[in-house]
Amino acid sequence: MDSVQGLKLLDPIMKHGFKLVAVTPDLSFLFKNTPDESWFDDLKSGNKDPGEIPLAQNLSNLIRLAVSYKYGGVYLDTDFIVLKDFSGLRNSIGAQSSNAFGNWTRLNNAVLVFDKNHPLLYKFIEEFTLTFNGNRWGHNGSYLVSRVASKFATKWDINYRRNPCPDNIRVDDVLLKAHKDNYVKPCRQINFSHNYKVEWMIKDK
Repeated sequence: MDSVQGLKLLDPIMKHGFKLVAVTPDLSFLFKNTPDESWFDDLKSGNKDPGEIPLAQNLSNLIRLAVSYKYGGVYLDTDFIVLKDFSGLRNSIGAQSSNAFGNWTRLNNAVLVFDKNHPLLYKFIEEFTLTFNGNRWGHNGSYLVSRVASKFATKWDINYRRNPCPDNIRVDDVLLKAHKDNYVKPCRQINFSHNYKVEWMIKDK
């Protein structure tokens, strides 16, 4: 999108008052002094197999983690429709499924709201380097954040408590779905000892 053609595509949106800018990231600068610096160097030198999954997809998984870790802020996939202010949400990650007891079964990296230098983000980045697999869809993305959170769950005590659920729900087809009760699902907050804290919200698939 950081091109003349990309600007043409974004122009109608910006004319409606939305503030957008497309930027091509400097990946060497972005990954510097993170666990993925050596991984990226190996990739560029041909010593790391990118696998069969499109490299852009796996780089997208890593870029969102690195930007969130170095600068903090909010990451949302572009297929989210925000219905309500969530500026009060901090150190949060999306969850796409839960079991009958209300405990998460899979997290998702489509929603990231974190403070700068948050240690859990560092663990996500570290896991990317240690377990990278370019041949399995989701292994370096949604499955990755679930793996790391599961490791924390076995290492530290976790306390679940119900939070008011924000009305910002992911919808992929009909917006009206977001207003039906069966699409408004409960939220949970996970409190880790050792100052690790993750709030997460259920989103509709």
